[in-house]
Amino acid sequence: MNYSLTFEAEPFEVYFDEEIALGRRSDQYEREFAISGSCTVYVRVVSNKTLRQFRASRPRSPGIYFIHVNGEIWYVGKAESKYGGIWGRFRSRALALKDLGFKAGDLTPRNIRITWLIPTKIENCGGFLLVQRKKNSTSLPNRQVTSARQLIPVLEQYFIKKHNTHLKGNYQVEPVTLLPNTAITIKTTTRQNLGTISKSFDLTGIVKARRDQEDIFDAEVFEAPWHSEMESETKITIDSIARQHLQSRAGRFPDPSHLRLIQSRINKLLGMNAPPEAVGNYSWYVEVPGVSGAKIILRDNMIRTVLSGNERYPANAVLYKIESGRLVRA
Repeated sequence: MNYSLTFEAEPFEVYFDEEIALGRRSDQYEREFAISGSCTVYVRVVSNKTLRQFRASRPRSPGIYFIHVNGEIWYVGKAESKYGGIWGRFRSRALALKDLGFKAGDLTPRNIRITWLIPTKIENCGGFLLVQRKKNSTSLPNRQVTSARQLIPVLEQYFIKKHNTHLKGNYQVEPVTLLPNTAITIKTTTRQNLGTISKSFDLTGIVKARRDQEDIFDAEVFEAPWHSEMESETKITIDSIARQHLQSRAGRFPDPSHLRLIQSRINKLLGMNAPPEAVGNYSWYVEVPGVSGAKIILRDNMIRTVLSGNERYPANAVLYKIESGRLVRA
């Protein structure tokens, strides 16, 4: 399916496919990597480019790319195919940027930066073997590594772990198993050391726990009845973008009991009318009893987001409370 996403008034054609995507979920990992031997891989680094600069560069080589949002690395992706390379792969991911939990207005060149790494060569990899196991536990034949490009999937998993993006924009990870005395050293073409993979790691359990927390919103909060805006000008409602946004923010509340209290408060709001004096005039919010600092932010009669205690809320937002079945200014 073909979509168009606009940055700085330039059309940015997007082709959304069914592989790993920002915010997309999978019940199992696709592959597991088993590695033996030692190897050094060299990469060419292009750092912190704006979307306009990235579009102008259009890197067509296979490699790793990093999406920075508001100064943080939020997603690590890979492009293994030599057809289209990093540029083609990013185009198929751009539509899913909203799954990071940012409003469309936040996805501007001021906030988004791209860094990419292109593997260029390997050294001392004569005895280096890479085994891929598919999710059905069948193993592909052992492959001797003969090019830097073959290591792209493993490098992706390493940088996901290094930058903790399995807690941000990466929803699918793949285990990496290293046999004894195995190491992959990653260096830039100027011989700066970017890190060494010397231990096995498996982030699938962490990602599953995160997914389970967020599924509380999927399974319960959003079973609440939806009301048409035509039904009442002040009936509190929520749109599909806000629903996705709330789901992406569930990770801010690691205690499942807190998520249930938040969902209960949202469900209660969806059965009420917004304060008439707030509609068209200002943002407002309600607190969540039992969840310290949590605030459900609304604008007019629409639920917009939920904030944790250490996040700032709109400066002009007004606090309301539920009293005798009505929303009153606190």
